[in-house]
Amino acid sequence: MTSRKFPGQDESEATAAAPASEAEIRDFLEREAPRYQKIQLGEGLATIGADRSYLHDIVFADDISNQSLLDIGSSMGHFCFEALRRGATAATGLETGPDSVRQARQLNELLGSSAEFIEADFDVWEPAASYDVVLCLNVMHHLFDPIGSLRKLLRITRRRAVLEVAGLEWAHLRWPRNWPLMLGATAAPIILLDDAKRNYDTAQRTFAFTKKSLSIICNQHTLAFEPLRFHRSRFRNRMIFEARRREIDHLVVVAGPSASGKSTLLDKLGASAALRSRFGIDSENPVVATARHADELPTGPIDTLLYHYDILRPFKRSIQSHRRDPALSLLDCARKVTIIDLLCEPGELRKRLEASKLGRFLVKKRNRALYDRYQQPEFLKSWYRSWIDATSAQHRTPPGRFIVRTDRDYSELPDTNAALELLTHD
Repeated sequence: MTSRKFPGQDESEATAAAPASEAEIRDFLEREAPRYQKIQLGEGLATIGADRSYLHDIVFADDISNQSLLDIGSSMGHFCFEALRRGATAATGLETGPDSVRQARQLNELLGSSAEFIEADFDVWEPAASYDVVLCLNVMHHLFDPIGSLRKLLRITRRRAVLEVAGLEWAHLRWPRNWPLMLGATAAPIILLDDAKRNYDTAQRTFAFTKKSLSIICNQHTLAFEPLRFHRSRFRNRMIFEARRREIDHLVVVAGPSASGKSTLLDKLGASAALRSRFGIDSENPVVATARHADELPTGPIDTLLYHYDILRPFKRSIQSHRRDPALSLLDCARKVTIIDLLCEPGELRKRLEASKLGRFLVKKRNRALYDRYQQPEFLKSWYRSWIDATSAQHRTPPGRFIVRTDRDYSELPDTNAALELLTHD
């Protein structure tokens, strides 16, 4: 068979075989009698199953040319084949059933396609790469660890994830043990476990979700995605949602402890083209946001984002560390990251706290604790080390970093050691 060239490939990349003949297709259909997804094979022939092409307007709402796709629970491979037909550079199907994987590989050969099909359970599968588009259609309710798998799915999504999931049914709520859920249950942040009568049916419907529960996981536990977009499904009591990763061309993080002058520097950056140029900021009208209000960012591409981040934000709060802070998930959304760390002597920090909002600031228990801890140099050192280590390990786009003093000229310090040494002076 001759090789087939897909859109966006040169001749050296075209490795798939040419489509099969009508006789080969008919032999396959008679021998295998594949059922589940309707896949057009040419010559007016197709497999028997549900026609999922109605989902194309959602799954392929954006141009997929030169992108990669992962379909979790790919079955016979319909969406992988369609993605390649539309110009995707790679399409991978993940499926637990060995028979489905075998048939998908045969269909791949018959169609002359270049899709890859992997036999694996997404609950435990560890992907070696990320993908532009990730699909998970009618699969979540078969997983034993759907929340962990959903988070893993979001981590490996570079652009868009499209999921079709099972929601709560009134039949669930009619069960006596679920009566307390009846009032307002479908709008509550609920994930309900199904109760299988036979252990071999345990994975038939392990969990059911509400929209609110999905929004909390995808838009609160991480801030890397725009607010979920929900669509109606043709399946009874299913819902489709899109998770679109935020697109930031240049993320500039202005960081420092409370009272170090982050807001002042942000104001100066907005007003001074020369100061912006010093830190490599090209935009004249950057978007400005704080970590506290990062969930209010506009949708769509953002050219430059100036981001206010207090490195003591996790202190005495449930997230506890920078690595667990949802607000820092934005670092994985940016093509370029610049971090400006503000350094200020502990004694000066205490003076600033006393000079601003004294009657209000020091009344709160946490703020009082901060004021007292500023007298301990090792406290600030440990948080700066944690901050620098966490952000330096950011894997998608290693950040550029400036460490500057909060003096009039924002004089730059040569390295982290010099910065930490500054904190020993009071």
